[in-house]
Amino acid sequence: MIEIRSDLLAEQGFCTISVKDNRVDFNQAQVNQIFEPFNPLVTANEFEGQGIATANKIIKLHGGANSACGTLDQGAVFQYPCHWQPS
Repeated sequence: MIEIRSDLLAEQGFCTISVKDNRVDFNQAQVNQIFEPFNPLVTANEFEGQGIATANKIIKLHGGANSACGTLDQGAVFQYPCHWQPS
C-alpha cells in the first residue's frame, strides 16, 4: 500500500511531501543508491525503477531535497521537503 501525505510548515517556508510504500524494501546502508535511475536495489525488473529517480529530479529542480528511510521486509518512507511561498 502507498500512503502520500503533505505537511505545510508555512512559518518556515517549507512543505514536506512524504511517500510511504510497504512494497519497496532496501537496506539503509544503500540509501544513497536508491535515487539512481533503473537501480536494481529497488527492483528486480530492469525496466522499472525510474519513478523514484524522476520524483527526486523534479523535487531538486524546485529547490527541494530528499531523504529515505527503509527497513527490509517493512517498506520505506521517502520525504521531500520543498520551499513554499504563498501565492
